[in-house]
Amino acid sequence: MMIGLKLRDEFLGAHMPGTAISLRTSDNHGAAQKSADQILSITYPTADVQTALKAISTKRSGCPIILMGDRGRGKSHIMAVMHHAIDSPEIVESWLKEWGTNTGSGLLAVWKVNVQGKDGQVNLKIVKIGIGMDGSRAPWIERIDDNLLSMEAPKSKAPVEWQRLAANMKQRLLEFLHRELIFSGIINEEMSYVAVPLALVGIET
Repeated sequence: MMIGLKLRDEFLGAHMPGTAISLRTSDNHGAAQKSADQILSITYPTADVQTALKAISTKRSGCPIILMGDRGRGKSHIMAVMHHAIDSPEIVESWLKEWGTNTGSGLLAVWKVNVQGKDGQVNLKIVKIGIGMDGSRAPWIERIDDNLLSMEAPKSKAPVEWQRLAANMKQRLLEFLHRELIFSGIINEEMSYVAVPLALVGIET
């Protein structure tokens, strides 16, 4: 289970509602017509969401943006978040900071992923996956890789304890990696991949 997330009421009934998002509708219930708080309350700051928000930052002003991915990959949802980031930047910045305070200890896994398409073409991707001590996805850990060289070695756990934790979390890390590859559009049902761990770092806060 991810920290701070719970099923909304509409998903607790006997029938699953549709999850497709329309940016604008005739009854003004589109994702771009709702308040920023409404959209952010059902949004998790995935790597794709973070990348999209960086793409519309002032540093990249005027640069074209292309969202790619199969149907159902969350492109419309990301566009809604981007809309509100431009329309209500203070609210979106506050939301990001709130997620950023959900810090804690855990593991940062860096994977080299070789993706092979149906046509035999091979692409190389580097994917970071952060996982908390409770086994939940930890995006805040994924954002600290730039500071790794300046960080001190963990002191509360012996190396053997980190190794044991990594072994216990191996299956969860593989599950999160697979989900990230799917939801980011890196792979589809016609592709195969081989993932090799490049680094596994214990993070202590």
